[in-house]
Amino acid sequence: MPPGTYTAEELPANGSLKRARLVVPLALQDFVKFALEQYPKAGWRLGRGDAERGEAEDGFSRGNAGGAWRVRSSFCDQQKSELFLTYVDDVRATNQSPTFSTAPSQTGSTLAP
Repeated sequence: MPPGTYTAEELPANGSLKRARLVVPLALQDFVKFALEQYPKAGWRLGRGDAERGEAEDGFSRGNAGGAWRVRSSFCDQQKSELFLTYVDDVRATNQSPTFSTAPSQTGSTLAP
């Protein structure tokens, strides 16, 4: 994660799937550039990704570990982004895939397996 990233909310785990909402001190486009440059350098393979106005998402994997992220520009401060992250240490040990749903919650969206 970019320096200065912090956890805003650790969401309830779903089995071995870990979930959190983070604040990233980068604009949305800058976080996407960071992920495209830094994740592969750290050995992570990225998925095909998807982007819409104000939002981008992608999956990542390395060995048996994997996850997904969705980043949104949802703050008044355009130099910060909201990052929803899911992660599992061993995707083989679960029938779950780290993906997102769009069901509303207190924070406006939910991560779900």
